Amino acid sequence: MGTCKKLTLASLVTMMVVLSFIIGFVPAHDLGVIGAASDDGEFDMPGLLRSIMDAKAVQSIVPELNIDTAKVIAPPGSGDVPLDLTAAVAGTGVDHVRYVANLSSEGASPWSEGVWSGQVFSDAATDSPYEASLNIRPLMSSVAQTIYIYALTNTSQALKQTAFTYEDANLEADRIELEVETRDLDSDGNGYPDNIMDVLPGEVWIATASEDGVERTVVIANLSNPTKAVNGEVAVSSGNTTVTAPDLAALQNGVGAQVEDAWLVVSAVDDLAGLLDNVDGVDTPAARAQWAADVNAMAPGVLTALAQYTEISLVYTTQSGTVMDEIDDLTGTDLSVAIEMTGLDIGPNESPQIWSYPTAVSDDGVGTVITNDPTADPVWSLKAGSPTIIGSTGLAMTTQTLSVFAPFSSGIQILSANPDVMLVGLEEEVAIHGVFPVGALLSVAEAAQAYAVYVGMAPIN
Repeated sequence: MGTCKKLTLASLVTMMVVLSFIIGFVPAHDLGVIGAASDDGEFDMPGLLRSIMDAKAVQSIVPELNIDTAKVIAPPGSGDVPLDLTAAVAGTGVDHVRYVANLSSEGASPWSEGVWSGQVFSDAATDSPYEASLNIRPLMSSVAQTIYIYALTNTSQALKQTAFTYEDANLEADRIELEVETRDLDSDGNGYPDNIMDVLPGEVWIATASEDGVERTVVIANLSNPTKAVNGEVAVSSGNTTVTAPDLAALQNGVGAQVEDAWLVVSAVDDLAGLLDNVDGVDTPAARAQWAADVNAMAPGVLTALAQYTEISLVYTTQSGTVMDEIDDLTGTDLSVAIEMTGLDIGPNESPQIWSYPTAVSDDGVGTVITNDPTADPVWSLKAGSPTIIGSTGLAMTTQTLSVFAPFSSGIQILSANPDVMLVGLEEEVAIHGVFPVGALLSVAEAAQAYAVYVGMAPIN
């Protein structure tokens, strides 16, 4: 039987080669279709071959966009306009997934004989859920256009620099369709629109800008999202952090009817020096650098490898849109904001915690800016409760207070305890071995006095 199957396969492959010369066969890009005819009635030889052999390892590919929106807007002067994508892949044999995008007006022109050609594609994502960033800025102009985003498996560079062969692509029904447009709304070039109210219902603003040489990624979502249910949630992704917040209806029910319109503002930087626009009203590189140095000096540990600093704010209008205010605390409501940080490098003995430092959103007379919060205590605060560690690359938690967030590791590692089992009610000395960093040169006795050991939950000051 094995020999017969191999002979049948050889025969079919030979026939496919012959047919390719006779009928000029061009495979459809929606290779998820199984059958001898595609939706437009053209002969689908790969589908016929797979249906006969039942040899297709990948059953389906569904690209998923990590923001809730049908329209993305950006300033013309923005650098990248990154979209964070994942994919749900059913089946086996996937080495990697690559995301590609093209204008809907291009029709079928990017697809030809199992090859996709275009200017907008992501790096290859090798591990489920195949997370990658796709810069769509080259497809954006001042005229609103629709783009299509596809996920391809097991691609390889074709002869042209911007062409990829691929094994499978998602069905057209599963592609992501987005309307995109540039709008000149950021006159000071800081990545924030001059007036947040110009980000309309159902829209998400995405921009990258440089502040004192530090790249800042800004994402702003109008929380009046017509595609979401009442009391739903809206998710956005900036840098390596995905933030999910209550939508407008939920805020109106939970915070109060004074909330007329609302926006979720998320910005991410690798260096605190690029986070703020001004410090106590002073808009200079020296003021921002000094603020960053002071805040870093108070850091409760070492920033988790590959982590970013992420500023999260909820902004709303009241009094018929004449007053803009910030919701920095949801305590007293049943609402919260979920934070998921991915792409981290968490060591095997590392237990990072998420801390926050106070910031504020304001208007400096020119446009929207992020500043320090002079009304709050200038200290890092440990967010209550340990975050959920996702493998060795992610952290997740919920919070009711908003500011800038970052994961820090204390550097403490307990390697062993002797004895490691004790009888209840019996007092016994325990020798604990590990790594316990200190801020100065101390003797062993002095270092021992710098730490307290708790059995159970330690109190948080």
